Amino acid sequence: PLALTVQGEGPLQNLDVQLALDADGQRTLAGSAQLRGQPEGLGFNVNLGGPISTLIPAQYRGFFGADPRLQAAGVSRDAGGLLLSSLTLSSAALQLEAAAETAADGFLTNLSLDATIADPSNQAVLLPVAGGDTTLQSAKLTATYGEAGSEAWRVDLDVADLRTSSFAARDTSLEINGQARNLQDPANRQITYALSGGLTGITAEDEAIQEALGDSINLSSRGGWKSGQPLSLGQLELAAHSFVARLSGDVQDLAFNGKIALEAADIAPFSELGGRDVSGGLTLAADGELRPISGAFNLVLDGTGSELRIGEPAADNLLEGTTRLTGRVARTTQGFEAENFRIANEQLELDANGTFSTEAADFQFDAAVSDLALLSERASGRLTATGTAKGRASDLKIDFVAEAPQGKLLDRNLTQARLGFDGRMQQGNLNGRV
Repeated sequence: PLALTVQGEGPLQNLDVQLALDADGQRTLAGSAQLRGQPEGLGFNVNLGGPISTLIPAQYRGFFGADPRLQAAGVSRDAGGLLLSSLTLSSAALQLEAAAETAADGFLTNLSLDATIADPSNQAVLLPVAGGDTTLQSAKLTATYGEAGSEAWRVDLDVADLRTSSFAARDTSLEINGQARNLQDPANRQITYALSGGLTGITAEDEAIQEALGDSINLSSRGGWKSGQPLSLGQLELAAHSFVARLSGDVQDLAFNGKIALEAADIAPFSELGGRDVSGGLTLAADGELRPISGAFNLVLDGTGSELRIGEPAADNLLEGTTRLTGRVARTTQGFEAENFRIANEQLELDANGTFSTEAADFQFDAAVSDLALLSERASGRLTATGTAKGRASDLKIDFVAEAPQGKLLDRNLTQARLGFDGRMQQGNLNGRV
């Protein structure tokens, strides 16, 4: 059972607020906030602390310790913007000090940050993140931006001995620096950046991933931003032992628009991203838009795969050898769209065009499988198929035809075999003729 008390009385310009949080009758967090009127605006001073770790899963309590504390002071300006003159956060493993300032429109104009993670007894620190198995020996993050009128800014991150249940890196480092100009002038702000860093001393539990990553991963990029313009990414490159991924383009409204390239002798490192075990070589170029948060995309593809595997036996059989991938595919709020989309190799040919959504469709595909034995041990022979779906969701016309001139199915001979269906989907009911 929890009991939270926030108590204060008086004018906002001269107010003291007391806070207390009890869990099962025991005090877990207590502190105060003082609000005071100042010439610039409303000043604040916050001081909180207590054994909040009692509310946290037991394995993470060592990170927070017996008495983590938060202190912050600053001014919320009447003219707009915030001055955070000091912020201190301390726990058993984390020490953080920061100061920051924003312009009247909320744009960050000044930042100083110094944070470290380390165990006082020099033991590995279990991080309070998903999975419950991520540890590190130490970490240090520093940032300077807009200080003392300087246009130079810089961020440095160093992590020692990062480990998860299946992956480890002895050293992780990241350095970003650049110029930040005209920060007080909303119409002429300009920020440039140069990024470099990576991971060294890599070990992975999966042998295929270890082989693909090698001992190190390197990251680099250059770019910039100007008021009223998108963020420009200039050749963002991620390189490991057997793959290189590159991005170049613009980022605006949480969307990336530009070129993507992947050259991978083995795509095994992307298994976790895809949610299944994948492998094989891939060279892929894509041009268009990606929206990572919603999962939407609109891309023109041109790629070649070698001995691709996606963890499905039938699909793996069809993807043996060299596979070409071309055409445009899109997934938007209007549904799925394909334009001259084609997957082709010696076993499989698939062409798709049109649109398909929950509201309407105008979609067509043509497919050919060189031998049904690739899909089932009890079938053989070449198969071709075509299909269309046209109309609205309330009245969708569906046509499908599959033909096998000669072969076997369920151990029975096939000669000029043909299977077809045409019908309509109306109000959720499918009616038609086979």
